[in-house]
Amino acid sequence: MYFIYIIRSIKTDRFYVGHAKNVESRFEQHNNGYSKSTKSGIPWVIVHSDKFQLVYKLCIVKQKLKKEEPEIYFETH
Repeated sequence: MYFIYIIRSIKTDRFYVGHAKNVESRFEQHNNGYSKSTKSGIPWVIVHSDKFQLVYKLCIVKQKLKKEEPEIYFETH
């Protein structure tokens, strides 16, 4: 099982879209500064997560999320 997740920085109000097998563990890594791309936005909160059984479906949704603002994507899909 794979998960796609969206986190939002409380500090910068920026969104980050990612995927992982274990969302809780990955989320801790973001908030503990282990991810270079999210280190400057600590603290983060989980805004949304969905699970997928097939990786290719997850990748399709992730690409759409990265092209659109996350709030707009979920309002229209």
